Amino acid sequence: MQSEVFNTLRSPIRPSAVSEACPMVAEIRFRAILPVAQCACAALFGGFGLWMRDFVLGQPFFDGTLWATTARFHVWPYPYKFVAVANFPALVAGLLAGLPIDACWRGLPEWVVLSPTLLFIVLLWYWIGHWFDRRWSWTDGPPSTQKYPWIVLLLFTLLCAGGANVEIGSTSDYLLSGALIWIVAGCVFAGSALHSKLRRPVDA
Repeated sequence: MQSEVFNTLRSPIRPSAVSEACPMVAEIRFRAILPVAQCACAALFGGFGLWMRDFVLGQPFFDGTLWATTARFHVWPYPYKFVAVANFPALVAGLLAGLPIDACWRGLPEWVVLSPTLLFIVLLWYWIGHWFDRRWSWTDGPPSTQKYPWIVLLLFTLLCAGGANVEIGSTSDYLLSGALIWIVAGCVFAGSALHSKLRRPVDA
């Protein structure tokens, strides 16, 4: 009897047993967390940045406001730039989707024209979260590997925060930073996917 108890205590806990005992753990996925979190952050910080931009450019200047000057091409508050860098592919898609809206209804607020970007942010981070779920499972593997996605997200956030602050020769340099960061991220995703494909026959 004692030997059976001892063997039971020594036997490792299977990931499937963890998921069966704690079904909520198995249900939590990056593809559910990241789209909601990133969309909320983009709406909060991006909306605040656009409000700051509108407040500055709405100041009177001669017979009009700063909107009628070249200042509109140079006033980009940091919260907006951070969201733009962190979601650069979605920003490009949102700008392209907003062109017909701006062409058909002139004079719309800037946040209305940019609102389709939020949809593309959800789609972008759902895809990234799906990749995270395939690469790092919450219930599979040793606990140490479950820290890797959070470390990757933290490093990416810090990189975007620094990229949004880059201003070498123009106030729009943050766009170049966003493009460069996402090109590197895309290469990492492609390299990881290729590495997984090459390893699959060996593991089999």
